[in-house]
Amino acid sequence: MKSTNTYKNIGLVSLVLCMLSAGLANAGLVGGQNWADSLAAWSGNIQNYNGTATDADALVYVLSPPNSDVDGNGYAWDADDNDYVAGWKGTGDASFTLYFEVALLNIDGDDIAVKVYGGATCKSDVYGSVDGSSFELIGSISGAKGHIPGKQGFFHEPDANGLDRYVTLDFGILDNLHYIRFERVVSGQGSGMFFDAVGSVPESADLTGGAYVKGQNWADRVVSFTPRIQRFGKPGCTGGVFMDPNTAWWVLGPNDCDQNGDMDAWSTDEHGQETIDCDYVAGWKGGGALNEDQEIIVWFDIGLQDYEDADDLVIRLHCGYKARASIWASVDGNDFAKIGEIAGRDGGVPGTPGMLYDACFDFDGLFDEEVHYIKVHRETAAPDTGMFFDSFASAVVVEPNTCDDVTYYGWNLRSDLHRDCRIDFLDYARFTVDFTKCNDPNNPDCDFSAFIDLGYRPSTCHGMWQSGFGIDSDLNRDCYVDLLDLVVFADEWLKCNNPQDGRCQCNW
Repeated sequence: MKSTNTYKNIGLVSLVLCMLSAGLANAGLVGGQNWADSLAAWSGNIQNYNGTATDADALVYVLSPPNSDVDGNGYAWDADDNDYVAGWKGTGDASFTLYFEVALLNIDGDDIAVKVYGGATCKSDVYGSVDGSSFELIGSISGAKGHIPGKQGFFHEPDANGLDRYVTLDFGILDNLHYIRFERVVSGQGSGMFFDAVGSVPESADLTGGAYVKGQNWADRVVSFTPRIQRFGKPGCTGGVFMDPNTAWWVLGPNDCDQNGDMDAWSTDEHGQETIDCDYVAGWKGGGALNEDQEIIVWFDIGLQDYEDADDLVIRLHCGYKARASIWASVDGNDFAKIGEIAGRDGGVPGTPGMLYDACFDFDGLFDEEVHYIKVHRETAAPDTGMFFDSFASAVVVEPNTCDDVTYYGWNLRSDLHRDCRIDFLDYARFTVDFTKCNDPNNPDCDFSAFIDLGYRPSTCHGMWQSGFGIDSDLNRDCYVDLLDLVVFADEWLKCNNPQDGRCQCNW
């Protein structure tokens, strides 16, 4: 007989699957962006550029994804392009309001993307509303001579990567907006303004969000390393030996080389055959001049604090018994101060290869500001001096007092996509936007546009998460947002972990 919980989970999956199907039927959710679904209101003086369509007949062109710039070169008036835009020109008041079936969410950074071109004097105020009755100003879109908007017909300057560019705005304190209104501000010559599409900001992977996970601040990026930095070299798990930008995640994010938590990085199965742990470390080994003066510098987006009467930094590593490294810290990446050393010892830990050790360091008042850079430097190059690093993190584990703390310090439940300490329909809305996204580095059909400017991307799905590039809605962390994540979402439905709500269950 199935347990009550089993039936409960089946019911929740069925319910959310029906909800999700309804959401996916919405034409506004396309290509990972939430596009306007329908018209809520409009004034007179609305037309496409050539005036062949007016009022609602023209405004339907603004719904769904961009479709006027057929060749995607950022110019809307090529011979094969379509006049699928709506807006205003000449004189007279003009405005229109769009409706989004799935609410536009307030995310980190800008929240709404507008595909628009206009003249040098064009200007529109942009308003948002939850219910369509009370609107608040979000911001303005203005043209300027020689700029975009400002050059009629140009959505964006063509660039080397062919990436589309939008005018984007931040909601400020507003959230869950179903209505967006555009209202003409300037009338007369050069004030024409034409809209192709309005949607949520296309999300891009980013390392600047701060990497607190379960109360600890983990290193976000490797900013420098010498050529001989490598993983230990166990077979399997990672491929390749020497570290490169695509495998720098070996030392980023939370501890991950010790899969069973026994502080032995080389654990095997019960038969002593297959390796359980993965070689997710990087460092140095070998002697001679070729291997001298090796070092790694990691960067913390959120700076490390100097706590009074407490350690401030913890580095997890394993090493040989003759190994020695100096540890340095810096506020700005230029001036480093030595904060201590790590040395192996014969028969001890650290000093026994594969046996992990947490080395802790106190900044001890050396810095007036938060520390953003940590450097480890090899001091000895000879047999038994290898040293391999798993992670760099703040030593103090911070527990939250408010819901904002839960988000800041990385204690969110997996399905709390809206970051309000409760799993409900707001999280469902975000999940539907992400559904079918993928960022598996080994699947060429996934979207990697966020990595074009970086020039690299992590080599594995696990590396994506360690580097801070995971998709929030990828709840099982396999780099695909699909029905397997829906099962996780259903299991957490209506759970909460707000420390200020006695009905919630804390997870720290």
